[in-house]
Amino acid sequence: METIKFFAEVKDFRINRKKLYSLPEILLISLCAVVSGAEDFEEIAEYGRQNCLF
Repeated sequence: METIKFFAEVKDFRINRKKLYSLPEILLISLCAVVSGAEDFEEIAEYGRQNCLF
């Protein structure tokens, strides 16, 4: 199973009007960032800014 499809099965409890990014995208970026050495939220966010086109 593709990773993004796996993450798409996770229930998203956020308020719809507050969603800027999809939960599967957030989870995939977080996973990639942690595997790449990110240790906290700030490093995950920086990884997302540097490596993803939104």
